[in-house]
Amino acid sequence: MDPFTRYFGLPKVILHESKSDSNGNIIIKASSCSKDSVCRKCASLCTKVHDYQTVRIREPDHHKKLVHIILRKKRYWCGSCGLAHSEMIAGISTRSRTSERFRKWVFDVALRSSSLALARTTCRVSVWFVFHYFHQMLQLKLREYRNPWPARIGIDEHSFRRNKQTGEVEFVTIFVDHCNKRIRAIVLGRDKLSLVEAIRDIQGATKVQAVSIDLSLAYREFVREAFPNAAIVADKFHVMRLFGNLIKRERIDALGDKRTTELVKLLKRSQKNLSTKASGQLRDLMAPHQKLREAYEFKVAMYWVYRKATKAMARVHFIEILDKMAISKNPKVATLRSTLIEWQRPILAYFDFKITNARVEGFNNKCKGIKRRGYGYRKVENYARRCIGEVLLKKRG
Repeated sequence: MDPFTRYFGLPKVILHESKSDSNGNIIIKASSCSKDSVCRKCASLCTKVHDYQTVRIREPDHHKKLVHIILRKKRYWCGSCGLAHSEMIAGISTRSRTSERFRKWVFDVALRSSSLALARTTCRVSVWFVFHYFHQMLQLKLREYRNPWPARIGIDEHSFRRNKQTGEVEFVTIFVDHCNKRIRAIVLGRDKLSLVEAIRDIQGATKVQAVSIDLSLAYREFVREAFPNAAIVADKFHVMRLFGNLIKRERIDALGDKRTTELVKLLKRSQKNLSTKASGQLRDLMAPHQKLREAYEFKVAMYWVYRKATKAMARVHFIEILDKMAISKNPKVATLRSTLIEWQRPILAYFDFKITNARVEGFNNKCKGIKRRGYGYRKVENYARRCIGEVLLKKRG
């Protein structure tokens, strides 16, 4: 294989001349060396040359210089159907003025760029060209990752756009594959009916064993219908945030909404990170406020539930917390206790699968960054392809 064929990937093309024009761009003159062609209409093998045509093919830039191939192609005469046709060149699509190598280069630049507008400037092509071929090649590349549902998934949502007719904020739901550590799907909506309809075509729903969610009733009902054999796992962070919100409300009722006091700093720190001196200082600051001290003790007790080695030990400790909350005279504690009883099985299911929504929140944050860089998206399909492709292909590339 000659160096020209090896570099450009055009096996049926031979090089004649390479030079630079007045603007410093590289011009390569080449011609086809084929001796036959297949008719695109009747699939007959044609060997009679009808005439020649010259086309200008764009190649990837070389050291910021434009590269064009002036290619002399043959047009063959088909004796079966009596029509002339241009030969097909491997590496150049029919009726295209760019090579496959050039389109792949544009796709790689767009994938690495923060926006398609920046890729358009780098590749010196139109916005339509970058948008069209980027999403076209992205859709082709993502087909190989359209596997059935994995055994464990995570679900979360974030805002997508504002509806121009109603003015309401529309949300998208992100599905994360915990087994392969990637985004599986992004669909519009967060209610049960919209989600069930959106993922209907994905196979393997009965093989899902566990689904991690936040404490959303809509997602809980959706998981029960869409994944009938899956256990629901309540996210550990959102469970602990319930106790954090209780402490915050009691602190505001007792001391006001001042956020720079020493008490606030100590309450935000985990108990395991508190020194003996800091623990004593925290007890002294909470001593005059019984409800705040009680809420903090419940949070610490729940913290140690998640540190138990087995599910049986965690259940015993969890029931003890519920019993202590039952004798509390604080109505906020009673409300929290009702929520914990309702979510008891999903909370304890954490010890069976040991999954949380931490990875889901991470991917959620990446998707939000992509949306901000693009100044929003109109179509959820393009947004989903961009998010899945950028996260997946960048990681594998």
